[in-house]
Amino acid sequence: MTASATLRESVRNPDAKRLARLRARADALPSELAMAYSDGLLLIEWTDPATKKPEVLASFSPSAPSDLVEQLAAAPETIRFLLNLIDRATAKIRDLQGRQEDQPQTLRPNGNYAANCAIVCDDPLFREYMELWHGLERDADKDWLVGKLHQVLDIGSRRELNTDPAAAARWLDLLRAYNGWKEDR
Repeated sequence: MTASATLRESVRNPDAKRLARLRARADALPSELAMAYSDGLLLIEWTDPATKKPEVLASFSPSAPSDLVEQLAAAPETIRFLLNLIDRATAKIRDLQGRQEDQPQTLRPNGNYAANCAIVCDDPLFREYMELWHGLERDADKDWLVGKLHQVLDIGSRRELNTDPAAAARWLDLLRAYNGWKEDR
């Protein structure tokens, strides 16, 4: 598992938590709701699994917009459809990411990882990432950031990113983790 995948597994953003709650609620929803009319009222009914009889879930005055009531009746099916769509899209994204990871990674046409690293170190979000995930002190200056980066990448100089394939691989793993963190924010 890549560093970014591990990071994403360990950090659940608020959207992921909300999606998990939505999935749990969707599992508890009746499988099907239906609209009905009775005594001038618009009803939403569900079938009680124990008695197999339709039960009134909600009633609406005759002035209630039927389109809105229809949307409410279709809510369980709509939620399940959208969750399925999210699952399929997520699987497709993972498949595409897997294919991308199989491609040779170059950040610049000349593979100048040291220059790219210097640019990324100027990004305030990268500083925040390093504070959160690698223990960089909050008010550390750029020299401290570079020192922490050397420690994390196990390098003596950023130039090694261009000359040592193992160091370049560690940089790419860190960069993927950082980009994953940015996406999950």
